[in-house]
Amino acid sequence: VMDKKNTIEGLASTIRGSVRFVRETAYAIIYCMSRLDLQFYGFSGLSGPLSEALFSDSIWLSTHQQSNLLNLVRYLVDDCPVDYREQFLPQLLAACFRQMDAKVNGEWERMEKQQTCVVDGEAGLKEEMKAESILRQVTYTAVMMVADFLDPTKSNSHTLKSRSRKDGLEDEPSRPYPSLRKFCLMRQEIVEPLLVFCTHGIRMRDTRCCGMVLRLFISLVPEFQLVQGQGQYGSTGNVH
Repeated sequence: VMDKKNTIEGLASTIRGSVRFVRETAYAIIYCMSRLDLQFYGFSGLSGPLSEALFSDSIWLSTHQQSNLLNLVRYLVDDCPVDYREQFLPQLLAACFRQMDAKVNGEWERMEKQQTCVVDGEAGLKEEMKAESILRQVTYTAVMMVADFLDPTKSNSHTLKSRSRKDGLEDEPSRPYPSLRKFCLMRQEIVEPLLVFCTHGIRMRDTRCCGMVLRLFISLVPEFQLVQGQGQYGSTGNVH
């Protein structure tokens, strides 16, 4: 917008850029703080306020800016010590999946309504194509994040104790921890918004993402099969 820097549009662009810079810097600070391990993930009561701060108003972010937020969540989840997942992840993931569904699904619905109207000229068509391209990319980022969290081959992160040891993997505690996939599926507050997002993902007009979501469902359905002769689910007994 260099040719419009002395216009109202240029002023608005400058303001948006300044706010975007502050927000992205805040994301970077949060990520750097997460490298403190115990002082971050072990801070009692942090997950709730952090989730509220990240997602309470994030639906008003532009579609393009959603990717930065989702990438931050992915880093926080991947780096969370496996023995601190129970304390840190449920509120964060539940808020993330709810917001992600509301934003992405809402944008696709809005896009569909706009496409029923006549586009005003070539400039309008270009803007529409640009907006759809950005939405497809954000949708792909969201679906890829879900697929990564639910990957049955994804290995667990180390415990906090093993990270502090120089020899790393040696002397790992014998306590078994569920994979991130099972951790998500075992908790109703996480799996419910996750499945709602995946259900809406089938309707999104992006063949690549729809195919990935369908493959996810194929792998997830057996997880919810009832054990014969028992009134509970085979591996996700807390899901109803």
